[in-house]
Formats: sequence, C-alpha cells, structure tokens
Amino acid sequence: MDNRLTKYIDAKERIAALRRFYFHLMVFIPGVLGIAALIFLIEEGPDKQFWVWLILSTIITWIVIMVIHVFSVYGNRLLFSKNWENRKISKYLKREDQTNPKQ
Repeated sequence: MDNRLTKYIDAKERIAALRRFYFHLMVFIPGVLGIAALIFLIEEGPDKQFWVWLILSTIITWIVIMVIHVFSVYGNRLLFSKNWENRKISKYLKREDQTNPKQ
C-alpha cells in the first residue's frame, strides 16, 4: 500500500509541475510576441539602442528560463525515454519481419 501511495504522490507532483509548465508556456508565447512588438513601436532617438537592447535581453533571458523549465519538467524523458527506445525496437523488429518473412 505504501508503494502505491508513493507512486500516487509522485504522479500528482509531476502533474502539478506539468500544469505549471503549460501555464508558463501560455504566458510565454504571447508575452514574448508582445515584448517583441515593442521594438517596432520605439521611435527613433538617442535611447532607441538602449530600449532595443533591454527588450532583446529580456526575451533572451525568458527563453533561457523557459528552456530550464522544460528540462526541469521533462528531464531526460524529453528526447530519449524508455518508451521511445521500446517503440523504436518494436518498429525495427516489425520492419525486419516484413522484409524477411519467416522461413
């Protein structure tokens, strides 16, 4: 019973982390687009370079934070999870069976 409870708590924590990530993503996309749009609203003047630099550095910082958030939520599962390995093995074996029928 204790093992089942531990798995439930872990799953609940992962779901909460995933929910926070999706919320961050929903804020990130329009936020970056809105901040980037500010570049076009800046009028020519002596301070334009500063404001463009500030906006771009904000966007780059937010992208770095988002990448860190992605890896904190998905970790190693992002690219090559166990399920990915199993799917690839199954796909390869199925392809081999189709090209080389049983003799």
